[in-house]
Amino acid sequence: MPSSDPMSRTRASSTLLASCAHLLTPKVALVADGYGGLLRRIEAPYLSQFSTTVKGRWLGRTVLDVITAEFSRLKDENVVKRMILAGHVTVNGKPTTAATCLADHDTLQTLVLRHEPDVVATTPTVVFEDKDFLAIDKPGCVPMYANARYVHNTLMSILETSEIVACRSDVFVVHRLDALTSGLVILAKTKAAAAALSRAIRDNAVQKTYLARVSGHLEADQIEVDQALGSVLRPTMADPKEASTKISVRFRTTIDGHDMTVVQCTPRHGRMHQIRQHLASIGHPIINDTLYQPDLMRYAPYSNRADAIGDASLWPIPDTTAGASIQLPALPGIERGRIMAIDLRAVKYAFPTLGLDFAVPDPAWALK
Repeated sequence: MPSSDPMSRTRASSTLLASCAHLLTPKVALVADGYGGLLRRIEAPYLSQFSTTVKGRWLGRTVLDVITAEFSRLKDENVVKRMILAGHVTVNGKPTTAATCLADHDTLQTLVLRHEPDVVATTPTVVFEDKDFLAIDKPGCVPMYANARYVHNTLMSILETSEIVACRSDVFVVHRLDALTSGLVILAKTKAAAAALSRAIRDNAVQKTYLARVSGHLEADQIEVDQALGSVLRPTMADPKEASTKISVRFRTTIDGHDMTVVQCTPRHGRMHQIRQHLASIGHPIINDTLYQPDLMRYAPYSNRADAIGDASLWPIPDTTAGASIQLPALPGIERGRIMAIDLRAVKYAFPTLGLDFAVPDPAWALK
């Protein structure tokens, strides 16, 4: 039975980390996806210190309540209580109790076994590099950086393990792409370069070009959607933000009886999911984008693999006796059926005031 003494719990947690150091560096494997492609897979569960800043909706709630309500694999109150007593749950780096109420600016940490979803095994490629900038072609489905679902299957981690960058802290992220969006990511190598690009993006002194393949045939060759985000598909969102997107038809096509249109999109603002929301709002959602069109048919044979990703799993560390080695649980297979990528690609960012242009090749689905 784990000790209730805070110092004992701290020592027990440190001992566990030391004895299981081999589980802190997971192994990466390439596996077939069943469609002739490859997935990048983290082979086995690994120890992970999951840390998150307390969210507004957590304020005043107990540690036990938040974990069992918000952490998908930690629903069993008895299991979470054992984790707390074992020192595997901390608040601000210190042992806590099940009844502790969370406050603003608190950091909640859980020591767990993590199992990450697969991502496509396509290695990010360098499309431009000089002393100030590094431009990368990011595959669809790979998130930019660590989040609740991913730690090692992220762009920044893959850049480091592929030795494209010596250390992720050597570069500065000045903009982001959604995980499901492929294409151009610009990294700065110096603080001055990062500040210059960030300022241009903040002042809308950047011309962004995206390509998207959408459902249906657009009637007009050109259209501009000028609707604040939050009023398009999320009308209850507080304080909707101004957003506009210019849309130009490249060509219309029909594949196996399904009408599609390839369009060029130029967003004037950089709101989250702006292009995805605006295209869905005019009745032409992006192919595979089931977030904004849940019943949209997936054209998997004609787009990036869209059916081989599952949810991340955070698992409690099994009970161990003093001196016993940790036994990994037998995990079920990764859940299938979640979208891997959508037909949206960032192809060009131009900074006229800085005299800079960055671009990646057009995707195959955007070529006639």
